[in-house]
Amino acid sequence: MYHLTPIQAMFLVAFLAILFMVRGTKRGGKKLMDRMEDTNPELKSAKEWGYTSIYYWEMKRHDMMFRDGQWLPMYIENDLKNPYLIEQMRKKDLVLDRYNHWVFTGKTLEKLRNLKALYWQQPIKRNK
Repeated sequence: MYHLTPIQAMFLVAFLAILFMVRGTKRGGKKLMDRMEDTNPELKSAKEWGYTSIYYWEMKRHDMMFRDGQWLPMYIENDLKNPYLIEQMRKKDLVLDRYNHWVFTGKTLEKLRNLKALYWQQPIKRNK
């Protein structure tokens, strides 16, 4: 039979405690995100359209809101011919794509690419 020394037992208990705390934090974070999704219909709608929660929060940080399947500026009227609006959005790393939807560019786009948070980087969910 093998007996642990007090130092070995202390390291084993510390290792197991850290392991269970990490696992519990992951589960708690997942439950928190689900709860936030239930209380925030805008996030739920964006997820239904295929946007990730990281992308959603990045857009919120850049003062954008999700309505009717597209991202719109929060405090400025969405007049696409207004040069002031286009200039303000460029300062926020946002440009119009060929479909006249606001998309990220520059460092923000690279950051989202590295996090695999863009809609086309997500795995396809198939119904069984």
